Amino acid sequence: MVEMVGSIVLVGVGLVAALNTVGASKMSQFRVIASRQGHLLALQLMTEILEQEYEEPVDTVVFGRESSESAGDRADWDDVDDYDGWDSTPPEYKDGTAMSDLGAWRRIVQVDFVSPSDPTVVVGTDQGIKRITVSVKQNGIPAAELVALKTIGLPPLEACCLGDGSCEDLRVEACAGQGGTAKGPKTHCATIDCRPSPILHYDFDEQTGTTVTDREGNVDLTIYPGNGAITWVDDGGGTGLFFDQNGETGTAVARTVDDNVADTLKSALQATNQLTVQVYLYAEEFDGLYGRTITYSRDTGSSTRNFTIAADHVAATTSYMFGRVKLSSSASEYVRPDIIPMGNRTVLAFSVDATITSNNIKHYVDGQLVKTSSGTGDFSQWTSERLLLGNGRTLDRPMRGTFYDVKIWDVAMSGVDLQEAALMLLGRVCGDATCDTGEACSCAADCGTPAAFEQPGVDCADSLDNDCDGATDCDDSDCAADWACLFALCNSNGVCDSGEDCSACGTDCDSKTNGPQSGRYCCGNGIAESAEGDGSICDGNY
Repeated sequence: MVEMVGSIVLVGVGLVAALNTVGASKMSQFRVIASRQGHLLALQLMTEILEQEYEEPVDTVVFGRESSESAGDRADWDDVDDYDGWDSTPPEYKDGTAMSDLGAWRRIVQVDFVSPSDPTVVVGTDQGIKRITVSVKQNGIPAAELVALKTIGLPPLEACCLGDGSCEDLRVEACAGQGGTAKGPKTHCATIDCRPSPILHYDFDEQTGTTVTDREGNVDLTIYPGNGAITWVDDGGGTGLFFDQNGETGTAVARTVDDNVADTLKSALQATNQLTVQVYLYAEEFDGLYGRTITYSRDTGSSTRNFTIAADHVAATTSYMFGRVKLSSSASEYVRPDIIPMGNRTVLAFSVDATITSNNIKHYVDGQLVKTSSGTGDFSQWTSERLLLGNGRTLDRPMRGTFYDVKIWDVAMSGVDLQEAALMLLGRVCGDATCDTGEACSCAADCGTPAAFEQPGVDCADSLDNDCDGATDCDDSDCAADWACLFALCNSNGVCDSGEDCSACGTDCDSKTNGPQSGRYCCGNGIAESAEGDGSICDGNY
């Protein structure tokens, strides 16, 4: 009996010890799981906070939420200190939707100004750095805590239009240093056209009536059918105006009602002594005595011939296209390219730079330079004339065909710009059921409606601006939570981008780590640099 009692006691003690061991193990596993879940909840909220601006980008800057922002709805919060004092049970998404099955969890946010020299020290004024603390509790017990710093950093990049019409994403100071024009916060070259705006533009979108409207608001034209017919069309070239007349005897024309109507055009061109005319058309037949496409001129007397783009009929299927301009120190200068086939949609461009005297008159066909000439003098002797399409002043220089687009600039456009403009007119016709290069964000009819946002894990590494907001992949805030973007230290694009340095991204950022200490350098860490290997040392250019 004594032995039995002793055995029971020993078994009981062993069982209690075993149960305590199992209980401790299970509790440890529970705490590990809780810690991991808490960390994920903290990371999700911290990622959202760090996506926001350092300070209020729209309203008057205050610490905490601005008056226009709701205290209980994070949907319109746009800077990190909007989150100061946030406390929610259960945790919520940014749009206010509660996370399911997390009723025992609580998230708390605290934002403080801290010292740049010691981020553990809270200070009373903004010194360019804020400390964000996200705390997570389960049933009142701390489960996780994350701390991050947000600095005011370098000013953001924005689109900068340079003097040659090109665009670079630069900071405002760098843009000004290169003589460019910054286009404003949150602009990107992907969505900015830096080419000079025309001073006259006919796109023929009216499709009714007897007036051709200048979209720049300067010089409208009136339609005169004469012995032919002028009709609005909408075909494979876009909206246009068809001159349905005999190419030898037709008298149809679209023109200004009087000579002085186009004086605003003359004054603008005389002010710069530069000119570019671009005409997108479908030519079918020209008069044998230089049929007119566009002319600001009379047909007789060199003193009244300001500028013209015309064609000399050669045969049923060919013509010589040419341009003419009147300069003060020389006779009318002609630019006559090779024979151009008829019956094709064609972009003709004629540019003159009277501020120089050599190779300053050029003619382009479909964006390609086909002829160059030289002329001296300026536009000072131009006279007030009518501006005409499809015929000459005396109505005996007809053209049969369709105009789709006409532009005039008061600058001599570059060959690159004219080539791009021609390609856009010829190869990117919205509505042709083909999603051409460059149409994804501008032609829903061909390419469909752009995505509402970039999808993390799907769109953040495809080098495309899927939601057409001007930002691609990790540069788009939608991708901030994407794993590849969270831990991206080097994109290997050959440029030392912000956030990269020579240590983590030697393929993009230059360095020299040997030789005298005074000659060593490591580019990056917030100091911009141009293309790697260009021989410049941390030169401050992206």
